[in-house]
Amino acid sequence: MVDTIKVRLQTQVAGAEMYSGMMDCARKTLAEEGLAGLYKGAASPLAGAAAHNAFLFLINGLAKSWLLSLKPPRAEGDPPHTLSVADQFAAGAIAGGFISIVETPIDLFKVKLQVQRGAKDAVGHEYSGVFDAAGKVFRAHGIRGWYQGVTATIARNVPAFSLYFGSFNWATKTLTAPDERPTVLTSFLAGSLAGGMFWAPIYPLEMVKTVMQSQPSEPAARKYASTIAATRGILADSGIAGFYRGYLPAVIRAVPVNGAIFAGFAFTKRILDGNSDDDMH
Repeated sequence: MVDTIKVRLQTQVAGAEMYSGMMDCARKTLAEEGLAGLYKGAASPLAGAAAHNAFLFLINGLAKSWLLSLKPPRAEGDPPHTLSVADQFAAGAIAGGFISIVETPIDLFKVKLQVQRGAKDAVGHEYSGVFDAAGKVFRAHGIRGWYQGVTATIARNVPAFSLYFGSFNWATKTLTAPDERPTVLTSFLAGSLAGGMFWAPIYPLEMVKTVMQSQPSEPAARKYASTIAATRGILADSGIAGFYRGYLPAVIRAVPVNGAIFAGFAFTKRILDGNSDDDMH
């Protein structure tokens, strides 16, 4: 719901804005399309969320193992190497690059549905749902069509996931006493910080990504042919403020959602490790 509002604010055309802000967008969407209008494209992230998060955490874990393997051998009896804060940020950047392979099509179908305004049967609606969008794009443009905006997605994800995992690990270490295991509450608080850090410094890159993916699937019909062209176009049309459309709903959604993701991950890991309930506070 909040994500739909974010995307619609992001894709407004300068000089012809339909919404004055987050609440105005929500009211007008409800009035014109009902509650379903706020959930357009929801099936795409829901269908891909499990695969996305599993792959993301897997790649982050593999990246950390690889970074550890690069450290020089320790003498017998010395404590094992640990990852530095810089290593944690680097592992997140690696995960961000690889997760773009999974994330680009998921985001693309979601965005294409979210920018369709009006009733479901309205004239001009190109796609009736996520699978319809996936099928039509594939038939017209092949697998390459699913990766519309991939350059912008990578440009966003590398720094964003570096900050995401790096800030989470920093906060977890800061909030946890030496030689103690982080609690689920600690994971929630650190995850909430990670969610905010994902967006705060790099939101302009998210704006460019959405603009690239909201354009027509047919390359010749697009206003911007590249990520750089889109960046210049947004700046020329709306100035610096144009890069922050939809910022508030993005942050409002990201903080609790990512706190819950990391808390759930910590809770599940404790269960799998066989820890007692009195350790999960």
